[in-house]
Amino acid sequence: MGSDDATAPAAEVQAEAGTPARKHHSPVRRILGAIVSLVILVAIFGYAIPKVADYGAVWDAMKTMTPLELASLFAAMVFNLFTYWWANMAALPGLRLWPAAVLTQTTTSVANTLPGGGAIAVGLTYAILKSWGFTGTDTALYVGVTGVWNIFAKLALPVLSIALLVLTGQSSTAYVTAAIIGVVVLAIAVGLLSAVF
Repeated sequence: MGSDDATAPAAEVQAEAGTPARKHHSPVRRILGAIVSLVILVAIFGYAIPKVADYGAVWDAMKTMTPLELASLFAAMVFNLFTYWWANMAALPGLRLWPAAVLTQTTTSVANTLPGGGAIAVGLTYAILKSWGFTGTDTALYVGVTGVWNIFAKLALPVLSIALLVLTGQSSTAYVTAAIIGVVVLAIAVGLLSAVF
């Protein structure tokens, strides 16, 4: 191997290997990481989620569903999870499926349940990816790309849903007005992003 190979950027090495470079941490550090993860899980499921949802009500609703409805709901859930994992793998070359799943589920749970969760999730993303050998530049690019596309999706999907309502004959002046406003907002967002680039 020549000197060029030895000084190849970490991202290229990771992309060729198909996996992030992993660092070996001490047992104490791994135990502390596991404890922190457990505390976060308990906080999310024991404190944050009960503030916005009632486990009992959810269970009662699930008991009224048919097996086909439950299977469809489960399939939609799995499909939704996989699409996020694949998108994150595309945004960060070298990230494999299982690490993408861990990263996505961990940071999304924190972002959606803890106060100031979005900011905490970005820091957590950096820490996780750094522990897997990704650089700060890799992480910044990943956060930027996924953030932009998430915003565009959140702006575009309501417009699409209103368009589908109009096409199925359930239109009203309010729906059409909302769709037009949504298209204008989306166009402005795309224009601003283009101007930034």
